[in-house]
Amino acid sequence: MKIIKELGRGGTSKVYLAYDQKLQKHVTLKFVKDGVHESASEVFASEIEILKRLGGNGGPELLGVEKEYIKISYVSGENLLSILKKKGKLKEKEALKYTADIAQMLRILHERKEPIIYRDLKPANIIIGDDSRARLIDYGAARIYREDVEADTVNLGTVGYAAPEQFGSLGQSSPQTDIYCLGMTLLQMVSGTNLKNSSRLNEIKKKGIRGVSPETLDVVYRCIKPSRMERYKSCREIEKVIKKVPGRIRRRKLLRYMKISAVSAVAALVISFSASHYHQVKEYVTCDVQQRMPAVKMRLFYAKQKINEVLETMEEER
Repeated sequence: MKIIKELGRGGTSKVYLAYDQKLQKHVTLKFVKDGVHESASEVFASEIEILKRLGGNGGPELLGVEKEYIKISYVSGENLLSILKKKGKLKEKEALKYTADIAQMLRILHERKEPIIYRDLKPANIIIGDDSRARLIDYGAARIYREDVEADTVNLGTVGYAAPEQFGSLGQSSPQTDIYCLGMTLLQMVSGTNLKNSSRLNEIKKKGIRGVSPETLDVVYRCIKPSRMERYKSCREIEKVIKKVPGRIRRRKLLRYMKISAVSAVAALVISFSASHYHQVKEYVTCDVQQRMPAVKMRLFYAKQKINEVLETMEEER
């Protein structure tokens, strides 16, 4: 086993890229961090169970468990967080594609006989492969969803991405928890915003994001509803909605174009009519103004009186 480089580190682990001479391919090694006395199998027990259940379907494949580390199949590509640090944000079309890819992976997890909740969805845990497909890595926070359980044993999640229920003692995490995290990740992709900046998030909710369609923002807002009952029911639903976004954008733009064309046509007709009937129009407008002006002057006089009365009352109250 030849270690090539460090890929990252967390609270209890260090992750390395290595080359396995026996398997003749690159692998990921997850070591127990220095100072943690338990063996790898104890520290990564939950992750090992999840990866065994998946068997490589919907995530990395568990290749072996040693005393100091676990060996996992390597997912080649570039970390989404690194991409965002370089680019700032992604084009809307690209962000929607990656969101659809992740929604598909989450759907595979959620639709199992015993659903698996990923719980820590964020750009740092997403790899954009050489085939331009987004994939999830690091199942350390994942857990099995059981209907008879009232709450998670341990609250896990990353501030800025985590759903309210992950920190608010609002019941166990569910598929809607992952949907919330997916919405926040999409928001970061299209805005480049620091999700810990609550004032900036409120501004986005009020004013939107320049260059991002209302249709895409509708997907974000539905995902990140505070109440999970108001979020999308499933990742399958999100996949369907994302497929419809380009068509909805085209229809909105076409409708806008048609409205502008209709207004322009009416304006052109009015101008044409006015030009050919100038004297008649002038005479009509002049007559109309003469008839209405006395009434307008009277209303202004009454308004002035009312304002003066209010000002006098305020002066007396002082």
